[in-house]
Amino acid sequence: MNLTPSKIYENYRGNVLCKTETVDLLISLFENTDDDIIRRECLEILNKLDFNYKRIFKIIEDIFISEPNESLRFSAAKIIRSKFLKKSVSPFLWALQHESSYNCLITIIKSLEEINDDRIATSLKEKIEKIYTESIYTNLIPIEDFFKYKSYIDLADILINYITIKYLTKKFKNIIFKFEKGLASEIDFSNVDSQVISWRDRELLQNRSDIIGIQNLRFYGDF
Repeated sequence: MNLTPSKIYENYRGNVLCKTETVDLLISLFENTDDDIIRRECLEILNKLDFNYKRIFKIIEDIFISEPNESLRFSAAKIIRSKFLKKSVSPFLWALQHESSYNCLITIIKSLEEINDDRIATSLKEKIEKIYTESIYTNLIPIEDFFKYKSYIDLADILINYITIKYLTKKFKNIIFKFEKGLASEIDFSNVDSQVISWRDRELLQNRSDIIGIQNLRFYGDF
């Protein structure tokens, strides 16, 4: 019988499969299919299970580091965050310098905020310095303003702010931002040209809090 991810989960919920059998079947199905929809469903169901098997970490880490499909990397990142947070520092710090997916980067940075490790602040500063000269911040914000915030949590918030603004300005070309001390102080969508964005985006603009990423911004005055 061909088992689907949902059927495996149904059997687990019905006590037909134990947790170890369920995890093993989901991993096996993931590794033996080319269907990315099925593979993503396997990972999403894995994230629903309460497990922290060490032997599974390497598999999930490999998916997170080397999988070309962005949505699968994101699913793997969520599993690492929820099941293997203490093991996440090395892969997440590596990915911080190499990952391009917005959702993955936000998950990485928010995860690092939850960990006390001396390497994190250094890596966050390096990432900020690396992207600063290529960003919309150049000539608007002195680089020193970023580092007035001493804790790695503050640096993480600054980096989330930058990545989110970069994501939004690529999606909506005429967004206007104002800045105070390295953080957005105001965001203005009034000049976005409704003729050049999709109907889905126009619907999102009716309620700006629903725009992907907007909820991740930390505005000046939030600190």
